[in-house]
Amino acid sequence: MNSNKIKRYLEDYFHVKFLVKPQGSGYVISFDGSNENFFYVTLTIKDDIRLIIFAEPEKYGKQFVETINKSSKDERKIFTNYWDCLGENKLVIKINDLKIAKDAFINDNQVWNYFSLRYSISPYYDENEKKEFNILDSVSSIISMILSISKYSIEGYSEGQKEITQEQRYERNPINRKLCLLHKGYKCCVCGFDFEKEFGEIGKSFIEVHHSLPVSQMGENHFVDPLKELYPLCSNCHRMIHKKSPPFTVEELTEIKNRHKK
Repeated sequence: MNSNKIKRYLEDYFHVKFLVKPQGSGYVISFDGSNENFFYVTLTIKDDIRLIIFAEPEKYGKQFVETINKSSKDERKIFTNYWDCLGENKLVIKINDLKIAKDAFINDNQVWNYFSLRYSISPYYDENEKKEFNILDSVSSIISMILSISKYSIEGYSEGQKEITQEQRYERNPINRKLCLLHKGYKCCVCGFDFEKEFGEIGKSFIEVHHSLPVSQMGENHFVDPLKELYPLCSNCHRMIHKKSPPFTVEELTEIKNRHKK
């Protein structure tokens, strides 16, 4: 895997520009145009078995640390939900160079002068063909995790934010989508359809994500809980769940499907 492949994957997912540079046995990843005032990520592969991802503020990242220090409890809960999904024993979070426990993170009220995150997993793959996917999925998960407390605005991708085009449409937040899929997987919650199983490589990591509360009905300050409000659905079930307004619940559609099969 080369730096261009990582760059394309991250840009396709987050819809912002990234800089990806080779470094030793891995890569350094940063946001293009951040002017060294945000955060960067290093990705290292050791002995072809251990994946290590490290993130910390860039050279002039003092404002970034101040911003995440002001993150709300709701935002920190999303951060710790990522922590659970990725594996509590695989992540080390340091505030002011001291390791902090997951449960303490939500209510921590000290002044942050430094923040770092280290994620380590070994082995990082089960099958040879999944090496690249696991690397890309892991690094995008770590970036999403940090963005969840950074108040960084991905233009056009805030939940419920309207994007002005020829037709009015609502964009989905990739940070929430990533957490939903880390927690619930890529199989349809209603029928169990698995795109990778049916279509192979081109179906890997493909699934639609459904909001139980339509984004068009969200208030401006609605805070989405990805674990409670988002569900992976295949294209067919996603169309069926919207056959009425408001949509069927996932439980209602599952019951309809099971009743029909009888």
